[in-house]
Amino acid sequence: MDTYALHDAVRLGLIDELNDLLDTKPDIHATLPSGRTALHLAAAAKRPDLICALLFAGCDVHAPDCFGRTPLDIDRIVRRG
Repeated sequence: MDTYALHDAVRLGLIDELNDLLDTKPDIHATLPSGRTALHLAAAAKRPDLICALLFAGCDVHAPDCFGRTPLDIDRIVRRG
């Protein structure tokens, strides 16, 4: 499986594809070079459906990116923005 397949599905907002990928038990903690996980991207995109799917799969809300921001931090920033 493509290392960034989860990230791509989130970026494109493809919930069905994301769910199909999650069924294959991918590395949900895979990061982009920026340290961002798929959950970081879902939080930044304000997509509760994607966020819920990733959380249900076990994504870590406390995983920091290379700037030390967690998906929770991203969500807070986006909500204020």
